[in-house]
Amino acid sequence: MIDIHGCKDIKQYDCSLWSNNYDTCDKEIIKIFENNFNHVNLSVDNGSEYSGGQVARQCSLVTNAFQIEIKRKIRSLELENYYLLKAFIDSASKSIYETYDYSMKLTKVK
Repeated sequence: MIDIHGCKDIKQYDCSLWSNNYDTCDKEIIKIFENNFNHVNLSVDNGSEYSGGQVARQCSLVTNAFQIEIKRKIRSLELENYYLLKAFIDSASKSIYETYDYSMKLTKVK
C-alpha cells in the first residue's frame, strides 16, 4: 500500500519515502522506489523530514505499506516542469511493477 501525499517545494528532497524505519514495509521495496527515483534524478529522503504515517502504520498490519511525499513542482502540470512529472510517473510505475515481481517471489518462498 502506498499512501501518497504532496508537500511544499521548500522541502530538501523531491520525494520522501516514510516507512517507520522499515517497520511498515520491507526494506527492499523501499529500495526499489528509491533506486528508480534516483535513476531519473529525483532526490529521495527516507522519511527524516516526516513523522507522520498513521495510514501506513494501520495498513502495515495486513500488508507492506509506506508513505510518499512529493514536492509540488513535481506534481505541477506547468509545461516547464512537465519532465519532472513524467520522470516521477515513469519511475513510480516501474517501481510498482518491480515491487510486484519482488512480492511474488516472497509469496512463493513462504
